[in-house]
Amino acid sequence: EDGIRDAQESRGLGDVYKRQVSTQSTWAVIIDSGLFTGIEMFTMRKQVKLIGVAPEGEIQYPKINPTVREPNELSNGHTHLFLLCNTDKRKYQWGDEAFLKYTIANAIATGKQSKRGTKPKCKIVYVILGDHAACDYDIYYAAKNQLPIIIVNGSSYSEKLISFMSKETEDINLEIDKEYLENSHSYILDNNNSEEIASYLHFFLTYTPYDIPRKA
Repeated sequence: EDGIRDAQESRGLGDVYKRQVSTQSTWAVIIDSGLFTGIEMFTMRKQVKLIGVAPEGEIQYPKINPTVREPNELSNGHTHLFLLCNTDKRKYQWGDEAFLKYTIANAIATGKQSKRGTKPKCKIVYVILGDHAACDYDIYYAAKNQLPIIIVNGSSYSEKLISFMSKETEDINLEIDKEYLENSHSYILDNNNSEEIASYLHFFLTYTPYDIPRKA
């Protein structure tokens, strides 16, 4: 589609949990929003594929020999970069990339299928670490497709989700219908220790602790 460009350069996302994940040999693929987070050095060291997805109008390209890194600046370390490019009819903003992130993850998880039968899909796990309302749309696609969500405490956004899921508050301000959050397979992790997050992540990559209705 003409709003999508693969720039094969670099991008970032990481957080403490990715440090633990990327220190192990793995076939896992990490998809993030393309901005610097610190995970890049770990994924490069262990040759883990790191894919960044972002709206082009919301980011800045890296400068040569910068004295300071802008908060919305693309970073080195990504194996692939997909950008939603603005058109005369549409201007993309944060949140619009959530569908593309899910589409890429689903395509990678499905893999190449033979004509004789279908191979089992690899697992997809969402991890909420950030502090941006655009994460609402990631929750939407995870819930809609019955994928597990690990909500890691430590940011004001995560605290808001945890407060609602724990029934500490009855209402929540989201960009999506709160029923998606209520009906999602979300799991709260109060401890943001990297080993704890990695344990949760590897568990959900191995086992799905709930039944998924078969499609007719």
